[in-house]
Amino acid sequence: MLLTKDIKDLTLQSKLNHLSQNFNDIVTQMDVADQDAKKVKQICGETQMKMKELEMELEETVNDYNAVRNDVDKIRDEIESMEKCDDVNNASEQYKMDVSTLHDFDNNEEDEADLLNKLMELRKENAKALQEILDLEKTMTI
Repeated sequence: MLLTKDIKDLTLQSKLNHLSQNFNDIVTQMDVADQDAKKVKQICGETQMKMKELEMELEETVNDYNAVRNDVDKIRDEIESMEKCDDVNNASEQYKMDVSTLHDFDNNEEDEADLLNKLMELRKENAKALQEILDLEKTMTI
């Protein structure tokens, strides 16, 4: 009986050693998992910080873009304003030339008389053309 008890004790001891080894393996695996979890947590923290940095850079880029767009709008407005000034200057020059031409006509009575004669001739031709149109209309309606 002693031998059976010794065998049972040895078997129990062997099982206990095996369970103890399994327990130690589980504890080691838990320590490794704990370390991995800490690394993951650290990486997540670093990733969040990097995302915040990128968000700030994006916001700065958007602000820079908006500033450039505003500058472009101002430049476009200035160009349009300059074009309007050029149009006004051109109109002013044209007005001066027209006034100068009118003064030339005022100073030259012969040119005025010629122009009046041409105007009268054009009116006569216009009257003839109108009469021809009326005559054609009469013949068409008959």
